[in-house]
This record gives sequence, C-alpha cells and structure tokens, in this order.
Amino acid sequence: MLNTQEIIKRIAVRPEPFLNKLFGKRLLPAGHKSWRVGTRGSLAIQIKDGQLVYFDHEIGNGGGCIGLWMRQYGGAKAEAFKACAAWAEGIDVPAADAPGPDVSTAAVDSELRLETRPPRWPDLNALHHAFWREGVERLEREPATRARIREWRGWRENDVLALARAKLLGTPIFNFWPESIEPQICVSTQVCHPSLTTIVCREFWMSNPVQFHIRFFPEAKWRNGSPLSWIFFPTLRQRGMNDGANAPLVITRNQIDPEQPVCNARCDCVIICAGEWDAMTALLAAGWIDGAGKLMVPPGLAIVGIRGEGRGGTDAYLRHYAHWRPRSAVILADADATGLSWFNSRDGRPCFAKQVATRGAKVLRRVPSKPHKDINDVYRAGTFGIEQITAMLKQVGFVTGNGGSAA
Repeated sequence: MLNTQEIIKRIAVRPEPFLNKLFGKRLLPAGHKSWRVGTRGSLAIQIKDGQLVYFDHEIGNGGGCIGLWMRQYGGAKAEAFKACAAWAEGIDVPAADAPGPDVSTAAVDSELRLETRPPRWPDLNALHHAFWREGVERLEREPATRARIREWRGWRENDVLALARAKLLGTPIFNFWPESIEPQICVSTQVCHPSLTTIVCREFWMSNPVQFHIRFFPEAKWRNGSPLSWIFFPTLRQRGMNDGANAPLVITRNQIDPEQPVCNARCDCVIICAGEWDAMTALLAAGWIDGAGKLMVPPGLAIVGIRGEGRGGTDAYLRHYAHWRPRSAVILADADATGLSWFNSRDGRPCFAKQVATRGAKVLRRVPSKPHKDINDVYRAGTFGIEQITAMLKQVGFVTGNGGSAA
C-alpha cells in the first residue's frame, strides 16, 4: 500500500477527479488550482507546495486530502487512509516528483493548514441571541454594573440604563474561550449593516447582527496576564464573509436604515465618531434618548461609530454605506495619529473626509483640543452637549426643531 507521502503527491497531481467525487456540483473553481465549496465558499481548497490542502472557515481548522475525506465521509482515520490510498493507486506520478520518505499522517496534517487561526469562534447561531439578551437584561437589573460604567465613561447612571433599554448596550458574561480568558462580565454592542440586510426597513439590531464588539473592563487580563481590552467576533451570519469586517455601529431614529430610496427616505446628515463609545456619547450629549430607551434622533440623521484602526474602519463605513448620499457630515475624530489621518492622508489615497465629501456631503471636521483625546473626554469635561451639537449641525445646514425634525 502507498505511504502517506505518496498519497499526498499522487492526489495533488490530479486533484479535480478526487474533489469531484467528494463534492460533485458543489465544487466551484476559485482560481488556478484553488476551489470553493458552497455558495459562500466557506470551505477553501487549494494546491499548495505540491499538496492538496483545505481550510474550513465555519469551524476554523483544516488539513490535507486524508482529513478532507474524513470531513466528507466520516469514519476513522485508518478508513480514510485506505480510501485515499485506493484512489491514488491509479495515478501516475512523474519521476521528478517521486515521493520522499514516509512521514506520519499527524505530522503532515499539522503542516498543511492554510491558516494559523485557532478554532476559537463559538457556534453563535444558537448562542448569540441568548448572549445579547442576557447582557441587556443584566445591565437593566444591576445598579452596580451601571455605576461601574458611569465611573469609567463619565455617563450618568440613568443614561446607561437608557442605553440598555434601547438595546444599544449590554453587559453579558463572556465565557466562550475559557482556555484563554477567565469568564467575566464585559460590555457588548452588536452591529449590523445594510449589505447583509435584504428586507427593506428591517431593524438593525435585533434581526441580523453580524458582529459583537466586546469591551472588557480596564482591569481585565488574558489568562497569561497580558492586558485584555477589545475583542470583535462575528455571529454565524458573518463567519467566512469578508464583508462583515469592522462593521460600524449605527444609531438612527427608529433603528432603520435612513437611506431607503424605495421608501422615499434619505440620510440627510451623518455624525461620524471614532468608535461606538463616542457614538453613544454623542447620542447622550444631544439628549436624543429618554429614560425608557426611546430614540429621538432627528429624522434623516444617523450617528455612526467607526470601529477599526486606520483605513480598516473608514473603508468599512464607505463600503457598507455606499448607498448613503448625505448632504452633510460632521466628522468627530480622535486627537491621535489615526484620527488626524481622517483629514490628512498618510498612504497616498484620498483621506476619509475627502471621500465623504466626494459623495456630495458638506463636511465639518472636528478634533478635540488638548488635553482631551476624544469626544468622550470632552463630554466628561462638560463642554460637549446639545448646544455644541446643534451649532455643528447648523454649520453644515442641518437644522433640528419641532421635536427633532430636519429642515
């Protein structure tokens, strides 16, 4: 019988018949000697270094041809080995490609991974609704947790409660990765974006979230003792889809996409902040949320919190909301290198503010003055409220009145 190395070499010479036997019509060409399986292509297969390898984005691991057989047909490893050996028997290998010495199957499989990502994503298809619901309910019922956020962020405790009631913020127990992180309370927001929303006027938050943004409390640490701050992880809806990366947080009057041509709705103005915390601070500072969690954001206005350093976050906004054509935009950047790059490009491409202006918006640029780093610092200092926000909106031609209607 052929040894492991011979099987790997022979199947790599003629991979298509082998793959067609495994997947049939579900096998889709993805380039020269690369394939995808399924409409979203979560199973990636390719020839790499003369070997057929795969990576399953759904479960976060991969292997070689023997592992691929086991994935499709199940059974023990010995059975898969025999089946692959029988398949490879009839394949001739050129002398120049003669196999080298045998190696163990375990050693080969560990070397054939397409990516070095641990299988860390939990199966959120069943868990993310419970995770989010528990987080919102915990924040509503635990005054001590609200007080902790109040002291940390400078928000009033009643404002924290209002954010929970609006389902914009939750404090669940993060316990998905106990091998890396000790289970503990964290602060969570969940995000969605129209590019994954197909039904007009669907609510953003409770229908199809694509990502959780987890902020741990300042004292949190990984199990190895290093500081633990942010983690972003996808729901099952996003996994294996590049479109979900760095999805921004969006707050609107009815949590509905404000730019819907088929509904004759338009996003007239957008307030763009550096991060979801600043977006919620802008909401609180303007008083556009009441104690019951009802949002009173003016019609046609959206508050966006961009998450992601450098171009990652701004490019995600431009991609996910390419259909927005606001007449005006107030951009509230952080007073650091990343924030300043929103207005002065560092990579030769048009800066973020210029790209927003290219879409037809009158842009107002704002950066906090020293010693403040971000909008939250200015709010904590008592110099960022409804007066300042109204003045900025007037500068770009968006006027609020009569309970928040746009003129």
